[in-house]
This record gives sequence, structure tokens and C-alpha cells, in this order.
Amino acid sequence: MRPLRLLCDANPMAYGSAASLAAILTETEAHADPVALGRDVSLEFLRATAVNARVIDVNVKDPREVGAVLLQEKPDAALVISNHSNLRAYADAKVPVFFVDVLFWYGEHKDEALWARFEQGFALDFPGVRSRIDALGWGRPPTVVGPLLRGLPARAKAPHGTLVNLGGVRSVFVTPDRARAGLAIVAHALRSTEHALPPGEIIIACGADAAAVIRPLLPSSMRVGALPPAEYDACLQSSALLLTVPGLNAVLEGMAAEIPLAFLPALNASQCLQLRRYQQAGVGASGIELDRYVDLAIPERVTDEQALTGEVIAALERVASSASQLEAMADAVRAQLPVPADLTQRRQEFVNALGVPGARPIARALIEWWRARTP
Repeated sequence: MRPLRLLCDANPMAYGSAASLAAILTETEAHADPVALGRDVSLEFLRATAVNARVIDVNVKDPREVGAVLLQEKPDAALVISNHSNLRAYADAKVPVFFVDVLFWYGEHKDEALWARFEQGFALDFPGVRSRIDALGWGRPPTVVGPLLRGLPARAKAPHGTLVNLGGVRSVFVTPDRARAGLAIVAHALRSTEHALPPGEIIIACGADAAAVIRPLLPSSMRVGALPPAEYDACLQSSALLLTVPGLNAVLEGMAAEIPLAFLPALNASQCLQLRRYQQAGVGASGIELDRYVDLAIPERVTDEQALTGEVIAALERVASSASQLEAMADAVRAQLPVPADLTQRRQEFVNALGVPGARPIARALIEWWRARTP
């Protein structure tokens, strides 16, 4: 049986999407010949982590560019991680799609007819996912899977220092210029909290654009920049504290590994909603939510992400322009330290309750589908 020719399509501006793809590809290594499409944040990450895949620099938000790749590669199937941009191109080329939605709980609109056309659909478990699927009552609901966690090196015996995770920061709705206010808030919190952090080096991991903005706002003793995935993983497992924005994959990885974790304020719309769900589950932090400081309505689900992102950025700009609110936000970050051991334990239990890691079940579905179609 020849290997499955698998085209892989991940959101180009999200570390979590690319990390999820890398976790799945690790599980398909002996059975698939993958081609991973990347651009911007995802390109560098996939080149470093998807070692069994050919990685092509292509605009994954442009169906015409992806269509050209389809003609050249002639894949047997496409594995798509939370990117709707090219679904018509796959349908036109008659390429079966395995779709993974890492934020099924997030968007207000879900199209049953669209999901029915997928060869198989998967939803990453998170608070609100299972109840939403039940409420939708689809005839062919997505398969719910656990966190898409990557394998990490062993935890250091004597952890020290702090790893600060800001993610890529930039997105389709957040340009480097629009990210300045949020990064100014983070920089103030780091300067004010430095004395309360564990002894050792402070490393701030973020995209190149964010690094250029925040580096001049921080002491020269703090190391700032984009870390290659292997170095990030090593820093994570050797750090005594993970200080992070309320994202998804990086947060779940830290929680699963029982690393003491404290939250920075949200820098975009999805992080605002994720922070609320972490709080509701008893594993978040209070005092850092933006709607505590300014008039900002955070919905349960998002109808217009671009509009909500604009409101979040405006809220960050108001906080950044107020000395008293800046200090209050820094106080809220500092109040989380030191992280209680029982909270770290509850956070690991939270991740465990989301189910066994989902990369292997998704990979198994792909492999079994291919075996059934191949003599």
C-alpha cells in the first residue's frame, strides 16, 4: 500500500493551528506522505516541527494559490485545521477533506451542510463544545477529540526562570501597529512583576513583529524573540513559571505538564473568550479581564470577529493610556504569584478531563480511511 498523499492546510497566523497539525503529522509518520502549506507564523513553525512533511510557502488564505498546488501535488486527501478559505478549491478538485475545528465553541455560525461535505469532521474539546453539538442536533455531528498536544522533553529536575508566552500576536485582524497597546500593557506588567518572578532568566517568546515592538519597552536583561520550537519546548520544561496570554495550545500544554502558570491579559478577541472559560472552569485568573477596566461586552460566542477585535484593541488602548489602570493590571498579574500547587493540580485535571490527546485518533481515522480505499 502506497503512503497517503496528504495535503495539510493550517491557519497561517496561528501557532495553535500549526502546532495542532504538527501533533497529528507525528502520528501519521509511517503511513502518509504529507505536504504542509504555510505562510507567516505557521511557515517557520512547520518547517521546524513537521519533519516528515514537505513544507511549501504559499498563501493559505488565497484559494487560487492553493488551487495551483492541488494541480501539482494531486493529493488523496486534505487535512485542514480551522481554515475555511480553501474549502471550495478542495471541492472543485474533488479532494476529500478531513476538517479539524480547534475553536468549535467560538463562532456563532456553524453550517451543517458544509460539515456534511467533509469526509470526517473533528472538534477539539473545550468548555461548551459538547453542549453546543448536542444543541445543534446535527445528523452527522463532528467527532469530539481531546487536546492536540505535542510531545515535550522531560521536565527539568530543578526548574528556574520564567518563560513568557505571547504567541504570534499578529493576526489577520491585528497588525503590528494595532498590537502596540496590548504589548505596552504586557511590558508594564513584566517590569512591575519582575521582582516577584522565580529566580533565573526571563524569556519572552513571541513573533518577530511583536518582538520589535516590545523589546525597547523591557529591561535588557529580558530576552525577547521568536524561539524555534525545540528551544521553546526546552525552555518550557526548564522554567519554574509559564506566564502566558490566555491562548489555547500553549496554555493546555503548560497545564498538562503541571507547570506553574499565571495569566497575562488577553491581546485579542478569542483570548478574551478563552479567559472567561478558564475562569468558569476554576483554572483561570481574575483581575486581568478587560471588561473589568473598560466598557466592553464579551459575548458567549462571536458573530463578527473583526468587529469584536476592534473593540478589544480599543479597550487595550484605553487601559494603556491610563497610569492607574496599567498599575491595576500589573497588580492583578502579580497577585497570581506564587502559583498555588493545588491550582496547578486542578489545571492538569482540567486538561485530562478534555480527553486523551486527540492527535492519534485523528491520524488513525485518516489511516483507516486510506486503507479502506487502497487495495
